[in-house]
Amino acid sequence: MKPPRPRSSGLSRQTWIRHISHWITSQIEAISNLPIPRTGLLWLAGFALGAKITLFFLAVGDYGWTGGASSVVVALCPLLLGSVLVAATVRRLPALAVFLLAAVVACPWTWLYWRAPWQTYLAMLPRRECWGMVRCQLQEGGFDSRQLSLLSAARPRMVCLVTEVQTMASTGQWQRARGKILLRGNKSTAAELSRLLAGEELEAEGLFLLPPHGEELYGFYGDYLESLGVRRIFLVTSLHPQGRGRNLKCRWHRALALLRQRLGELLVSDMHDTPAAGMYLALGLGLREYLPRSAQEIFLKSGTIHLFAISGLHVAVVSAICLQLLVLTGVLWRPRLLLSGGICLGYALLTGMSPSSWRATLMVLLWIYAKLRWRPGNSLHILSLTGNLALLGNPLLVLNTGFLYSYLAVVILLVIWTAGNRFSTVLFEKKHWVPRRLQGWQPLRKALERLGLRDVWANWRLWREKLPTALLSSCLVWLGTAGLTASRGRWLCLTSPLLNLPLTAMIPLVLGSCPLKILCALCWPQANRWLAGKVACLLQILQALAETAAEAPGSFPVRAPGALETVLFYSALAVLLLSLNKKRR
Repeated sequence: MKPPRPRSSGLSRQTWIRHISHWITSQIEAISNLPIPRTGLLWLAGFALGAKITLFFLAVGDYGWTGGASSVVVALCPLLLGSVLVAATVRRLPALAVFLLAAVVACPWTWLYWRAPWQTYLAMLPRRECWGMVRCQLQEGGFDSRQLSLLSAARPRMVCLVTEVQTMASTGQWQRARGKILLRGNKSTAAELSRLLAGEELEAEGLFLLPPHGEELYGFYGDYLESLGVRRIFLVTSLHPQGRGRNLKCRWHRALALLRQRLGELLVSDMHDTPAAGMYLALGLGLREYLPRSAQEIFLKSGTIHLFAISGLHVAVVSAICLQLLVLTGVLWRPRLLLSGGICLGYALLTGMSPSSWRATLMVLLWIYAKLRWRPGNSLHILSLTGNLALLGNPLLVLNTGFLYSYLAVVILLVIWTAGNRFSTVLFEKKHWVPRRLQGWQPLRKALERLGLRDVWANWRLWREKLPTALLSSCLVWLGTAGLTASRGRWLCLTSPLLNLPLTAMIPLVLGSCPLKILCALCWPQANRWLAGKVACLLQILQALAETAAEAPGSFPVRAPGALETVLFYSALAVLLLSLNKKRR
């Protein structure tokens, strides 16, 4: 008879299950107790990470390129930077759980948007690149304006919605289809194509071509088209316009295009300086195809090309101008907020509704909603909510450089602003160590007091105290976006942080003159000519400052950073931001 086996001193299976369930419950409770803004940013960073990794492997499988690891890391590290900044301030395990859960959820969602089963014309193509005929409706088109045609414009972006497709495999029959393509004309069709307005229907014959991808030339433009949902470029060889579309969508696109065309004509009326007129259209209405190539190269080399991308700066200026005008006209508080939100939404629609302007407009609308509900507005919470909504609506936005640039800049500004204010306070505390007669500002203060302008001195003192914070924030934003700038533009400008301050201060003047210029062009021709000269002078100053920075010794071309260099760079930047934002006990 065998002796009985001694019981194991270890825990039983039920005990292990009880411990694991208790641990999972405690982690869920800890996650639920995390601050909402930090949890939202963690989810945003994790979702973006999962989407980027998924897109990398999908692109490797579909296009067969394997040299894109460097570009993936360049785009991924800015997103990881925000997660590192947030995860360092909360308990590790719940934060890591939120981050990884978001990355896991992003994988199937990104795969669905990459395959795009709703774009049915892709399944009808016998090959990836082939001949075909399409019937489509223009969603974005050019302008049929004699006044705007005098400006040197690049090719407009002709995005259209496919309704019917005919290929070699369809035996001469039209097949119903859906999807989005980008039209490009050859030498014989480019001029006719650029005159078509949005909302028109057309029948075209040509070639379906793949956008550039990966490490190819202009591969970043292919990523940009992917983020917009454009999976093929259609090279038009013959074109047959069919007239205006009858449905509601075509009428909406056409009305919006005609409104943009009319506003553009009013903005550039009586402006004889062609480069200044093109810059005015790009800044005011987002028509970057009218920005002269020479001016574009100057602003690119000076690191200030982001001023011509309709983003948070433009929407914030429009919102501030609207609020001030409504205050002066005596509009009540609640209607004032509602009107300013509606105007910001209309401005974003007029300028093309890019991802950056959409993000800024949604942040303004959420801030207005918080004010209407008498709730305190939390900038990090609003930023994380808009980012999550954007990626849920289209996870391919992680391929969009403007999307990455915009969110990275705003995250750095929000994280560093507290540290910048503390730095400014300490700096101006040390100012009192210097005798007042040696500080240099006393003659100006006494002169203003003699003239009875004490309020001007108080306002100047307030702006002077905010200057170190603005300079520190500008430097760190430039440092944080240097990886994206080097990988896309292949150019760096060390004087860009200093140049951004005066140029950013001039943007409200340019945008504030737009509604006044339109009103004068409609009602007061003499004032319109005078204002056109002043605006042209202001834009020439803007270009001269950018040209000075572009020709400075601190502006030089660079090669695209490698994967290891990018990881080390953003790791060092994360440590720097964490050390500056560390709370003192």
